[in-house]
Amino acid sequence: HAEGKSMRHCVYGYVPYISKRTVSIWSLRKDGKRALTVEVDNRNRLVVQARGKCNRQPVRRELNVLRLWARENRLKVSLWHL
Repeated sequence: HAEGKSMRHCVYGYVPYISKRTVSIWSLRKDGKRALTVEVDNRNRLVVQARGKCNRQPVRRELNVLRLWARENRLKVSLWHL
């Protein structure tokens, strides 16, 4: 709830999927401030969505950090909006 409220998007609507553990939601932060909300498909170990405040698209630097985080955690990245 706090992530969605702070980032002004609908991530709270993912609660049923989170409860079933089909997806997990992560908060990518810079200097302690939320930068991106990241959705991971747990079954396929796949990053499927990343959004900034008000559903904005990630900027290049954020995508670079996201890809590094994914690689370190043995996740694939397949963002539908790129």
